[in-house]
Amino acid sequence: MKVLSIVLIGFLAYCLLPIAYCLLPIAYCLLPIAYCLLPIAYCLLPLAFPKRDYVDNSNNNAIAS
Repeated sequence: MKVLSIVLIGFLAYCLLPIAYCLLPIAYCLLPIAYCLLPIAYCLLPLAFPKRDYVDNSNNNAIAS
């Protein structure tokens, strides 16, 4: 069973390798764009997810039942 798994993984890698090799130049081309947009995304992140003021609802005087 282990040999079958190794053969299957090898076969999938053999099939997917040309696709990855084809997409690599595209990823290499888009990398500078992503690197440029990263600071903008980092600045806009607090606007998308503002900090919330959570209300402390704990009641220290509550009687446990």
